[in-house]
Amino acid sequence: MNTNFITENIRLDEKPATRHRLNSFMPRKKKHPPKVSDFLNPSKILIDLNGKSKLVIIENLVNFLADEITSAETDQIVLNLMEREALKSTAVGGGFAIPHCSCDHLKNIEVLLGISQAGLDFDAVDGQHVYLFFLVLTPRKFNLEYLNLVAS
Repeated sequence: MNTNFITENIRLDEKPATRHRLNSFMPRKKKHPPKVSDFLNPSKILIDLNGKSKLVIIENLVNFLADEITSAETDQIVLNLMEREALKSTAVGGGFAIPHCSCDHLKNIEVLLGISQAGLDFDAVDGQHVYLFFLVLTPRKFNLEYLNLVAS
């Protein structure tokens, strides 16, 4: 068997169509779905999150985004988040909660990290306190991105 078959029979420098066919067998790099970390920056980290109830905790998280949203939008976002929490707690266990919702008036995806040193009661599935809160707000028009982001 001739070991130089490829170099003798396929001249990549002369035939772009052959090059294209060979490239079609190469694995393609997939774009990763969006992750929470893709949207998080240092200005969106609340170090000393506190609150005695789920409502107060959510209000504190949303109010930290005051530069990004109006007060009317803030009220609607808090309402949307509380409606989502009524369905099932977003405290997934292990000290994490991911309160999230989509909103009509948002223009961009907003992610905020809230950190509680003492831990807060947020009705976690494991019954433990929550220390890290990832607030995820997305425009409704980004529904697919929203689902991928929350799933990550």
